[in-house]
Amino acid sequence: MREAKEDDVRQGWVLGTAFLAAAVATAPAIAGGYHHGGRNVTVSMSDEGPIYDCGQIRVRFGETDAARAEEQLAAPAASRPLVMRMPANSGLYISGTDRRDVSIRACKAARAVEDLSRISVAVGADGRVSLHGPDNDDWLVYLLVEAPRSIGVDVEASNGPIGLRDLSGTVRARTINGPLSLGNLSGRVEARAKNGPISVNLSGTYWDGEGLDAHAINGPLTVRIPENYRSGTRIQSAGHSPFNCRASACSQARRSWEDESKAIEFGDSRLVVQLSTVNGPVSISESDE
Repeated sequence: MREAKEDDVRQGWVLGTAFLAAAVATAPAIAGGYHHGGRNVTVSMSDEGPIYDCGQIRVRFGETDAARAEEQLAAPAASRPLVMRMPANSGLYISGTDRRDVSIRACKAARAVEDLSRISVAVGADGRVSLHGPDNDDWLVYLLVEAPRSIGVDVEASNGPIGLRDLSGTVRARTINGPLSLGNLSGRVEARAKNGPISVNLSGTYWDGEGLDAHAINGPLTVRIPENYRSGTRIQSAGHSPFNCRASACSQARRSWEDESKAIEFGDSRLVVQLSTVNGPVSISESDE
């Protein structure tokens, strides 16, 4: 592995800036701004802050706004992780809070109004959230969850987003064809996204817990890091994708540049935060937290 020459670094960090701007726009934090379409369904999010209300989510089937309904659920926080396997085109946002129970607002949408009553959400005593609906593709549900900060989370989504914020427990998250956003987390976090972007917002001066391991395949990686972040952090890309580092910490970072791989390290030598992408651009900027 060779050390990056100054001209290599300069070229690698600014390469494809216009492309990065377009790609990163698809990788929002939990604040919203997300848009996707597929199978004649289009979902768009408000970009006016965190997603806490069903009214911030717009769903259309073809050229027609979806029929909508909401359901509010509450359940005791189980000792086991909160487990969610989302239906296709559905998504979820989980925020850690000081509450002791789990609050779930189900935002239901369907092409036909009569299908809304057939969409059900239930929370089991074991912490598993079950979702069922009509035997067609013309419905979806978004879950807006508030839970204790320390709760464990095990979530998966396909063609829809996952947003996780303010959690300190053990977290496992998987998305296919949808964005994954991680903000102000601690504890033990493992995140994977295939054909979708990952957005990570680090906060404070160090990672509190076992560590963060996030990896994207065929998707952009967007990282926001505070100026004086001390925990060992490695950000890596494989392939010939653009790599742009604009945070103030970038000037003192340890760098390695190869034809097929670029990597940058911050903070302590013991790596606690490891972020990577294959065939996706990397953008690193200053965190505002």
